Amino acid sequence: MHVLHLKKERIKMIEKEKVNIAQDLIQKAITLNEDGKIDEAIENMRTSIEIYPTARAYIYLGRLFAMKGEFEKAITECKSAIYLDGKNTDAYSDIGSYNIELRNYEESLFWLFEALEDEHYAKRFRIYYSLGKAFEKLGRWYEAIEYYDEAVKLNQSFHHARIKRMRLTAQLN
Repeated sequence: MHVLHLKKERIKMIEKEKVNIAQDLIQKAITLNEDGKIDEAIENMRTSIEIYPTARAYIYLGRLFAMKGEFEKAITECKSAIYLDGKNTDAYSDIGSYNIELRNYEESLFWLFEALEDEHYAKRFRIYYSLGKAFEKLGRWYEAIEYYDEAVKLNQSFHHARIKRMRLTAQLN
């Protein structure tokens, strides 16, 4: 019985070490990205995921791909994040945004409305802004204005939404 307990403790120590190494690699990837070394950041993030996959790492890897304009890869990474953590709002929101970049506006609506299900998400204003962009691209201008309005209500200093709303309202008048 004592040997079994020691093996369990050793396994816990190894897991904790894997988590620490993976987190260090994420931090290194963030620093590399800040230094403009996106490809190196991607490799560090991939290594982190190989060692200990987390939703955070997959989402960040997706964002790195998005910075390179590789939105399909970014979406794949976010879907991996959802597989690990189905309640991760960032993943849903990011997939919605990437679909807008790919001009898949209807598809983006599905993911953005999924993201809105999280009523406690701190960046809901960004989801509303993205919904406004998708509806605007679909030619559904009044709905777009409503979502831009909601983004501004949630974050008065979010000028992108304010400008989009004003521009669209002026076009309709």
